[in-house]
This record gives sequence, C-alpha cells and structure tokens, in this order.
Amino acid sequence: WKLKKGVTLYTLITPIRKHIFTLAADDWLDMPEATYNTHPVKLASAEYNEYMRLATMLQINLDGNVFAIREQAKQAKLQTACNGFIYDKDGIPHRAAHSSKLTQVAEFVASAVAEGEKVLIFYAFREEAIWLAELLKKEGISFVSPNTPNFIERFENEADCLIGHPASIGHGIDRLQQFCRVVVW
Repeated sequence: WKLKKGVTLYTLITPIRKHIFTLAADDWLDMPEATYNTHPVKLASAEYNEYMRLATMLQINLDGNVFAIREQAKQAKLQTACNGFIYDKDGIPHRAAHSSKLTQVAEFVASAVAEGEKVLIFYAFREEAIWLAELLKKEGISFVSPNTPNFIERFENEADCLIGHPASIGHGIDRLQQFCRVVVW
C-alpha cells in the first residue's frame, strides 16, 4: 500500500512493545462515500394489522395461530413479524402465507442480478435466510452461504448472491469488495 502525501506514521513506546505503528484507513484509502438507498416496504393490511396488534397488545395471529409475547421479547418479535414469521416459545418458526418484505428483497436482488450485479444479503434470523433462499430459487438466482465450501470463491466465480449473517462473514469480507458492491440488510 502507498501512503497519501503528507501522512506521517507515529511511533509509540510502551513497556510491552518497543514500537507500535498506527495508521488510520483515512491516511491511505481513497474510497468513494457509501451510498445508502432505503426502500420502504408497505406491508399488506393484514400484515400491518398483526404488527400493530403485536406492538400494542403483545399478541399476534399468524394464519389462525395466536402467539402471546413477553414485553422483554417484543422488539425481536416485531422484527420477525415484519419478515412474515414469528418464533414460538420453543424456537420453532411459524410463517404467515406471505411476506411483503422478503418478497421485495427477492425482487430487488433479481433486478440487480439482471443488471449484472452480484449481491450480498445480510440477515438477522435463520428463518429469514431460509425463506429468502426459497424465494431466490423461485427467481432463478444462484446463491451461496458461509456453510458452502469455498463460498467466497464460489460467490466470485459462480453464484449471483451470498446470503449470510454479519457475524458469519466478518472475516474475509474485504475480498468481497473486489467483485460485489450491492449489499442488502
């Protein structure tokens, strides 16, 4: 790597190590600013009504199954409800018939892939990843996950999409910036 003009490296002396060199990324990286595009998803009226019932009454009805929620778990349950499912007390996911949000994510990814882009999708919940994988298969989008052997190489050379939890892709993600510029959270 090459330092920008006028940048100085500083040497610090500590009792543990004789020399420590510090260098901020701003001193040597010349990257454009990130562009954030927010795509609001309008929930279907049934989805919105159940979301509001969960937010106010701490219960939700998914296709005839009513689930009661503790106040402490409300935020996580609201997040899953926006995706069209909810985990019961035993950790078993229960899906609604449809998810406006995940359907729109799949449509966005299909559009980006049609334009020649590779897409990295970060998910928060296992059921979200499973459902997204099903929707992407229906769209004919090839994808890999960190569970796939050699997933970075396969994403680079074969797959259109990489689906992963941020904690599972934390190492080696710098390689992805060479061939992927679209990230969906």
